[in-house]
Amino acid sequence: RYPALCDGIATVSLCGSTFDTKLAVYTEDCPAGPDTVIVCNRNFCGQQSEVSFPVISGNKYRIRIGGHQGAQGTGTLTITCVPDVLPGACCLLGGSCFDGQTEGFCLDAGGTYQGDGTDCAGVACRECQDSADCDDGDPCNGVETCVGGICQAGTPLDCDDGDPCTTDSCTAGACVNTPITPCCGNGVAEAGEDCSNCPQDITCPPDTTCVGGTCVADCPQDVNGDGDINVLDLIDLLLCFGLPAVPGCEAEDVNDDGSVNVLDLIDLLLLFGTSCP
Repeated sequence: RYPALCDGIATVSLCGSTFDTKLAVYTEDCPAGPDTVIVCNRNFCGQQSEVSFPVISGNKYRIRIGGHQGAQGTGTLTITCVPDVLPGACCLLGGSCFDGQTEGFCLDAGGTYQGDGTDCAGVACRECQDSADCDDGDPCNGVETCVGGICQAGTPLDCDDGDPCTTDSCTAGACVNTPITPCCGNGVAEAGEDCSNCPQDITCPPDTTCVGGTCVADCPQDVNGDGDINVLDLIDLLLCFGLPAVPGCEAEDVNDDGSVNVLDLIDLLLLFGTSCP
């Protein structure tokens, strides 16, 4: 009797014997008739016999050996048991997992076999073995590390030079600080800047006003702002004459001394009949 040592396939062989053999395998009980045989064979390897059959670990099987037509001789009976190969989960570098893989296939693919009968739902695949597995080859992203089987991002390279007039970036592992021209706010008057689009860098001198990007001399005598110093301006000034420069009379305070008085009237009359520059 043979007690099976595994769940799988048992192989019983008489190959190499010196006579014409026969083999038959039954369950543990003595055979009650020819229809109770599990498997039988006579000429597997030449005139010698070999059979393979499924077994359950711990179950006993009765093996019967004979010679064809009474043949006799010597030989060695060998019995092996190969366990069933249950597919399992295979973890690949990067943390991906595939079910239903054999150990050999998983190892050939560079993976880590999680064991027969396992599945991806029940295992935790490592994303990395060491920090080299996490390196993306870009120094601009910093140095990636492997912590507990999971890749951790590095600290990006700080390329900020503190200059608002440069565009800061990291290219091919090195900082690149590209000047912005023109750059409003650097205190330098550059081509393309004027008092309108960049008053930080181009400031009009006293008694001038920025008009359409150009500094133009002030013309306070043009009280109503129509471009001409005429009787209409004189009327507006006289209507506020003697009053402080309150709202409604601010433009009439030609010299900005806080009140509409004779000094404002003199300034207006000196340019009466002219146009503002």
